[in-house]
Amino acid sequence: MKHIASCSFGKDSLATVLLALEHGEPLDEIAYCEVMFDERISGEIPEHIDFIYNTAIPYFEKHGIKTMVL
Repeated sequence: MKHIASCSFGKDSLATVLLALEHGEPLDEIAYCEVMFDERISGEIPEHIDFIYNTAIPYFEKHGIKTMVL
């Protein structure tokens, strides 16, 4: 069975994923659904997108957890 956490990379879902890592809970993948304004423009604020793609996703990949962007 595959264990997937849904994560918006807001404070609550991010804390849930970090706690799962800290406590050794099974976690195979993170699913992130990016809200889009149109096909090219994200609906997220630029600072949050920067954090997600340049800090959070690389951190989880370093710890062996793939992030699936939907």
